[in-house]
Amino acid sequence: MARVVVEDRAFNDPRLRILCHHTGWCKFLASGYLLWLWRETQEQQLEEISSEEIGIFFDISGDELSKVCTALCKSKYLSKKKNGNFLIKGNARRLSMVRSMKDQARAAATKRWSRKIVDNNKTCNNKKEISAMRDACEPDAKRNATAMRTQCVTHAKRNATAMLRIREEESKRVNIPFGERVVSNNHRDGGDSEQILNTPKKAKKTDPEMGKKTQEAIAAYCDAFKLRYDVNPMITRKDSGLVRNFVKDFGLEKTKSLLEAYLQMNDAWFCTKSHDIPTFATNITTISTNAKNGKRLSRDAMKKIEIYESNAAIAEACLEEMRGNQDEQQHATPF
Repeated sequence: MARVVVEDRAFNDPRLRILCHHTGWCKFLASGYLLWLWRETQEQQLEEISSEEIGIFFDISGDELSKVCTALCKSKYLSKKKNGNFLIKGNARRLSMVRSMKDQARAAATKRWSRKIVDNNKTCNNKKEISAMRDACEPDAKRNATAMRTQCVTHAKRNATAMLRIREEESKRVNIPFGERVVSNNHRDGGDSEQILNTPKKAKKTDPEMGKKTQEAIAAYCDAFKLRYDVNPMITRKDSGLVRNFVKDFGLEKTKSLLEAYLQMNDAWFCTKSHDIPTFATNITTISTNAKNGKRLSRDAMKKIEIYESNAAIAEACLEEMRGNQDEQQHATPF
């Protein structure tokens, strides 16, 4: 939303009451009309306005238009000129201020650019000085370019030699020729040459049986999730990888039982995370312990148990103290 700045005196102006009295408008309608009149005329840089333009601004005509023009003149928002137009009071001063600010900015910019031109003329007085500067800089530029080119070539050769040495060592260590490549000094069939053997890339082994087990575990998780939330979960590649690792480490049946037990737990954190698989992976120890013990306690329940045990310990200590006081009273010697 655009920011509109209106001076407070525009609303406290006593002329506003006079305008409302003569037109029958409320103060909100009158102030709105005035704001729009000032805005439009200042944007168009109008110091005076005709009655027809006032009718267009206020969307009125006929007797109502003449009544509004008279009211604006009586309230001294407008003043009628000899040519029949109306002078908008305050616009002339505002527009003159804006024009003077623009003229000052234009003059400052002109002065700034003229100063730069003078400085440039002082620096480069004539073509001879420019050519002399070019001749002085050209050898340095050529020398720097040659040095940079030589340095880059040297680094490239050094890096290529190091890479060749590393690949030679890898080929000897693996001892499996793969993609033989010959590097020689412009001697394809003879002369000094070096054979570089590329090490083979290790192909990823895919276990179809493990894939089936992973899909079965994910299907069990989806069934338990839909039973609890009545919607199907969104399974990503990361989730599939986590489930695959659990199937690989614990087996299919153990993973399925842990997932089903996880979906039955009412822990506040699990409910906040909507029982997603990453939360299952990070809390696997807690889930496994509760599944083995047959307990599915929430955090609130665990807190209640801790409070109960603390209160029981306090009560036991009080009873012991009371028993000790009774024993002391029984064995006390009467005077």
